[in-house]
Amino acid sequence: MQLCAFVFLEDISGELPPYGESYVSVPMDPLMMAAYRELEDAIRKALKEHKGNRSVLSTMLNTLLLYPDHPYGLGTLYGKEFDQELKRNVSFIIAETRDLPEEQLYTKERKLIEEIKKEISEGRRCQLFTVYTQKHDVNARLQRILSNEGVRTAVLRASVDTSKREAWYARQIKEGVQVVISHPKLVETGLDLLDFPTILFYESDTRCTPCGRPVAAPGALARGGRCG
Repeated sequence: MQLCAFVFLEDISGELPPYGESYVSVPMDPLMMAAYRELEDAIRKALKEHKGNRSVLSTMLNTLLLYPDHPYGLGTLYGKEFDQELKRNVSFIIAETRDLPEEQLYTKERKLIEEIKKEISEGRRCQLFTVYTQKHDVNARLQRILSNEGVRTAVLRASVDTSKREAWYARQIKEGVQVVISHPKLVETGLDLLDFPTILFYESDTRCTPCGRPVAAPGALARGGRCG
């Protein structure tokens, strides 16, 4: 290589297509709100009774972020603390979660369907990012919901090798997929999602980096997408 130039995105931002981001606030359903408040109050009580306990703090963060998107199957929440008499860690109950109807569509899901159908009607494929993809699989729920609405949807899993993900996307496009769902970490580097100009973050990650990098994934030199 005789010549090489290193530039930052901001160096060429003036020549790029328009790019915008928007935040959509969605109120909880009354049933969801009541159950969420119960859970929140129970965790607050546990925090007061076990001050500084990291297991309670971790459970609080993850459960309160997850529950609006997967309000069932969480069961009893446990924490751990060291028992001075027994000289070992013992478990204690933080909260009992209330299971809401799994088959019901909640306001956030209805709004997601509305946004995706609007983008598709404008000829724009969508990349949908979620965070909780393992034990409580939000991806599977969203795929089922969108498929029931006639939206052709695929889920990118970590089981797809990094070197094969670009080819995986190419296959989905060839098969007419309109929405791809994945964790943002799976596409944070090495992929140009030019065919998915609309990016929607359905859930928030507790770290900033995995959320920031995929926003640029629709192409460093051709960012024609909107980020919802």
